[in-house]
Amino acid sequence: MYRFGVFLFLLAAGIGAAIQPAVNAKLGQIIGKLEAGLVNGIVALVVIILLTVPFGDGNLVKINSLPWYYFIGGFFGAMIVLSFIWAVPVYGVTFSIALIITAELVTAVLVDHFGFMGAYKTPVNLHRIIGVVLLVVGTRLVLR
Repeated sequence: MYRFGVFLFLLAAGIGAAIQPAVNAKLGQIIGKLEAGLVNGIVALVVIILLTVPFGDGNLVKINSLPWYYFIGGFFGAMIVLSFIWAVPVYGVTFSIALIITAELVTAVLVDHFGFMGAYKTPVNLHRIIGVVLLVVGTRLVLR
């Protein structure tokens, strides 16, 4: 049941990820691009706090002993939000998402191959290479 719940959450996140760029780009046109990114970050922070307080089971005290690179995920999150705010008015939602997904998949294949940050090691194989090539071709096709 847990796996199915996680699957549904990923599905909902995927739907939200397709809607979010258009909403944030429109917000950026109204209040400013960086300001829209800030609003997105504030809303995300509030949602995460509201979930962490009742359901969190970690230990935030450990944050003081972590190396700097453990915080780079937040930087990349901001980069994703801001890139959509700038890109959607220029390229549209479909191409913007396709390009980011392509970059994500290529990088994810390398992360898995090398076991970066303790990720489960999955060697690059012909099927993965073909999948990446097809995604690159698909990204090119949605640009047309």
